[in-house]
Amino acid sequence: MDNTVVDVDETNVAKHATGYKPRVPKQERKPFDHIPANIMSSATGLSSTVEDLIKFYQAHMFGNDRLLPDYVKREMQRPHFERPVSGAANASTRGLGFAIDKIGAYTLVGHGGGYNGFVTDSRLIPDQKIVIVVLCNPGPANTFLKGIVNLFDKLEKNEKDFLVKDPQQRPDFSSIIGFYADADEWEIVLYSQIGSKLVSIQPDSENPMDFFRSFEHDRDFKFIETKESPIYAGESFEFVDDPEGEKILIESHQGKMFPYQFEY
Repeated sequence: MDNTVVDVDETNVAKHATGYKPRVPKQERKPFDHIPANIMSSATGLSSTVEDLIKFYQAHMFGNDRLLPDYVKREMQRPHFERPVSGAANASTRGLGFAIDKIGAYTLVGHGGGYNGFVTDSRLIPDQKIVIVVLCNPGPANTFLKGIVNLFDKLEKNEKDFLVKDPQQRPDFSSIIGFYADADEWEIVLYSQIGSKLVSIQPDSENPMDFFRSFEHDRDFKFIETKESPIYAGESFEFVDDPEGEKILIESHQGKMFPYQFEY
């Protein structure tokens, strides 16, 4: 873990991302200065990267002793006590150094983090050996993480719908996947491919599964809404080239949607 430090100082400050203050109407978002955690470093001073945190959680998977023997990891990852959470239906379950959560069919162990301008969440799903790391500056890291796990849960429950039995028969939708927006940029939708299916989510939703849609492939870049669609079942839409050769989306109920690029 070469890019992990226990506190910010003059030797590593240049390597850190910039944390930002909350957005204020009609003002540019303002950055935070990096502040050493000092006496609070054991609670909130650690800085790391996605790659290093993945290595950390890989060491907490069973079947290796890179960091700890399995019997210690089992103690860390089993429930030891519950802590009531105000306004929440379920108590927060804790192991040793890890929070333990249940999302759909998955049990996750890990920890969130936060400091001025930064919010993070990272988890290990032990049974599937999946690691999820979300680092924001700032942002709803736990919301993003839950959204990712809800997608996993959907795919596992509906695996047969997305399975590609013959990789040679897998359709290639790479030229059309991406973000699309209507002319007023009121609605933004992400189209992607999972297995043999074109799917879409709305990225501004806290739970992407609330607006998850999958489509039947008709021909070329023409698709049909499945019968599970709550509003548009059976309707067709198509990706076509505009006069400049760029793909646009034509939907029967929304008109045209155009490729959209986020600016950072």
